[in-house]
Amino acid sequence: FADFGDIRNLHLPLDRRTGFVKGYSLVEFEEEQEAERAIAEMQGKAFMGKPLGVAWAFVAPPKGASKFRR
Repeated sequence: FADFGDIRNLHLPLDRRTGFVKGYSLVEFEEEQEAERAIAEMQGKAFMGKPLGVAWAFVAPPKGASKFRR
């Protein structure tokens, strides 16, 4: 995701019991436009043989931005 801009924060939650990564991450960009581009270009791309689901988290997305839905 660094190809889309400067990353302010990256969080990979771990399972407390196993210590393994839970299967998702939270990426915070410096600029909103960088995040919008990452969402638009990475949604559905294959990673380790599985499609990525990329969406806004914790805050409302900008007006007019699409939301990821399963």
